[in-house]
Amino acid sequence: MTDTAESSLAATAAAKPPFYRDATVVKWIVQVVTLIAVILAMIFLVGEAGDNLKAKGINTGFDFLNVNPDFSIGDGIDNAPDTGGRALWVGMVNTIRLSVAGIALATILGVLIGISRLSSNWIVAKVASAFIEYMRNIPLLVHIFLLFFTLGQLGDFGRNVDPVTGELSQGPINGWVH
Repeated sequence: MTDTAESSLAATAAAKPPFYRDATVVKWIVQVVTLIAVILAMIFLVGEAGDNLKAKGINTGFDFLNVNPDFSIGDGIDNAPDTGGRALWVGMVNTIRLSVAGIALATILGVLIGISRLSSNWIVAKVASAFIEYMRNIPLLVHIFLLFFTLGQLGDFGRNVDPVTGELSQGPINGWVH
């Protein structure tokens, strides 16, 4: 190789592109500009929301915790809470109770279906496999829509019936949760 070729190679290797063409610098600049835009948008939106709430006379503090909520709660440790804080506590307890019951029932159902799938009985194994494939391949939102639209068409569940029939139609979970 000649000296001129070597010197031109060294010159091109040593020459860096300008900062606005360097990929790393451009990525950082875009991220910083985006972060600043998001922060400014949040400041604007929070300010507008505060101004609108103040103009309508809506309180945004925690005063509701000490005020009578003027509503009753259907199920729970306290059906008629005297403060908003107590109503919030009843709601949290109800959520925990329902979550524990749901986790327990889902675990029991999962174990039963899993054992059924491993069964040597062909019908039981195929029914369990079909249930698993059905549940895995259909999104939860579709299940919710199916239940919402089909169960409503089947009739009034538990309305205007005698107490024994109403209790039987609610199933055993009602006794476990309460």
